[in-house]
Amino acid sequence: MTWIIMICLLVGGAVVQTVIPSSAIIGGAKLPVLVSVVLYYALTRSVTVTLAAAFLAGFLHDVLSQIPLGHSVFCYCIAGWLAGYFRSMVLTDSIITTIIFGGISNAFVTAFFYLMLLQDDLIHYSYGLVALRIVGALVLGMICTPVIFHFARWLDSLVGNIEMEQSLDGIE
Repeated sequence: MTWIIMICLLVGGAVVQTVIPSSAIIGGAKLPVLVSVVLYYALTRSVTVTLAAAFLAGFLHDVLSQIPLGHSVFCYCIAGWLAGYFRSMVLTDSIITTIIFGGISNAFVTAFFYLMLLQDDLIHYSYGLVALRIVGALVLGMICTPVIFHFARWLDSLVGNIEMEQSLDGIE
């Protein structure tokens, strides 16, 4: 059931990320739904599941955007692997963890996209616009990731992939 939920989250996330427009105020950074889904699996599942989610998310991102095939897959796999590396050192249920990991990962992925596209001579942005876009990606990652984590955790508990914790007085 984990794989079905993962595919639903990734396809739905790809649609949301593609449909919601970016803003010039934050340098044109897009909502990082796919990065957030990869982080969810990195902090809650094994490395194999994380890399599968990162590969599928990167493939969907490359197909639905103007980035050459393979760039997003590489960035998402590195971000997922690094986040999964720290899984045993952090509280994965904490909202602070999701805010920090979401912001840093999205900023990293955005900066790495810029460097890879610059190396291939596919973009020509000013350094100010790139800095604004990275800061915008950081802020959007900090906002989007806790929402995606909450939704994915709810969906996983709904189908029985994870069990909800109960409080002492019996109210969930």
